[in-house]
Amino acid sequence: MVDTPLLSPAGDIILTLGALSVVAVAIMELYALCYYGLRLSNEASAVDNLNSRVWSADVKMNIHHTYVYLFVSYYVCTIVAGIVFSSTSLFALFSSSFMIIIDFVVESIVQYGRLFAQLDSTGFFSRQKLAWITYCSFLGGLASPAALFGPTAIRVAIHLTLFVVLALIIISLTAPVGKFVGWNQTLRIFEVIVLVGSFASSFLPISTTSGALAFAISFYGGLILFQLFFLCHSQEAHVMAQRATREQPYCPPAMSIPMLLDTLSIFSRILLMIPP
Repeated sequence: MVDTPLLSPAGDIILTLGALSVVAVAIMELYALCYYGLRLSNEASAVDNLNSRVWSADVKMNIHHTYVYLFVSYYVCTIVAGIVFSSTSLFALFSSSFMIIIDFVVESIVQYGRLFAQLDSTGFFSRQKLAWITYCSFLGGLASPAALFGPTAIRVAIHLTLFVVLALIIISLTAPVGKFVGWNQTLRIFEVIVLVGSFASSFLPISTTSGALAFAISFYGGLILFQLFFLCHSQEAHVMAQRATREQPYCPPAMSIPMLLDTLSIFSRILLMIPP
């Protein structure tokens, strides 16, 4: 649970506003879920195209495979996190700051270098699938310190995160195709702000006004940001599945990884909100 000792009056107001902003976004997401879910929008959605002949069988299969990879990656991360937590040596390795540096390097290679798309995908145990499983396992190891919060908090956080993710997937599928894709560049700017807030909150005490502001940006701002990123990345997968060609084939593992990273960021923040 978020501990806020001896807050200044201004700091208390800042954290309250941060919490209220998360509630406001949750209400907006609920409204979007109802609005698009009840088909009140006149524009064609992914669900409409999946249930019609607008999209080819290959496009439908690629989108389906993307979400299959996403949910399987959740299981891989969970299992590996449990294995790492049960091993003292592995837990010490993945808890070290050195592994965080490696994570940034590997993430940049995978997400921006499109590593998976360049690997052979033929066969059940293809290089592409093995690389994807390896990367998901690596992320699961990095997430293993979350087990220190206890099984009850972990269980509640997992269920709440899955509820949020399912709601976001439904919104992305029922909203007009590509509606959230244009948010990408703007969200990147806010991502830098959240990263700066995260860095500053590790040095500034939360009891000060500046520390409370940095924490609110990192925690509440990050919780909102990565939910919006998930919507963007989910619809990005739909658009990329449409644009795939033989020269540039669609890669479900590569498109599922950004959503996995968004989910882990959402989970880590929800976990901090759970009472011990």
